Amino acid sequence: LLLLAFVPSTLTLAKGTGDNIFATCHEHLRDADIDENGQINRTEYIILINHYTGGSFSDVKDFDMLPLSLQANFVNLACLCGMLGGNAECCTGDRAHLLVPEDVDDGEEHENEWFFEEVCNDTHATIASVVTDNVPTSSPASTTAAAAGDVDLASLNV
Repeated sequence: LLLLAFVPSTLTLAKGTGDNIFATCHEHLRDADIDENGQINRTEYIILINHYTGGSFSDVKDFDMLPLSLQANFVNLACLCGMLGGNAECCTGDRAHLLVPEDVDDGEEHENEWFFEEVCNDTHATIASVVTDNVPTSSPASTTAAAAGDVDLASLNV
């Protein structure tokens, strides 16, 4: 079984749109929900990743072409559905999805805020790991740590 994943040769990190990274992340989740059903499916997850990275994965048309770490992030987060009242099959196959936060007034908390913080934090960290794992270096032994450290994780559009 041959697995191929698309990792862009250059990964553009979009700038954040404000001081509140969770508000920006919530906006990305709502924007990625193309069919406006309150859920991010596998196809819409690609859109979400592109919002975070400024379109660096725009050539990815199929979930299975994302790096394995991004696929695993989606599945892990989708499987939190059991804690949100879903049944045992709520994160399998075509039923797997992430919830989308409702648009609330500033200062109000979303129901299940812990879940959205988990989605935002884990997705941010996973994208950062894809970025740092794929920073080109001239000599892996001597420059990998320095190159990875040069990635400004705060510049992720979360």
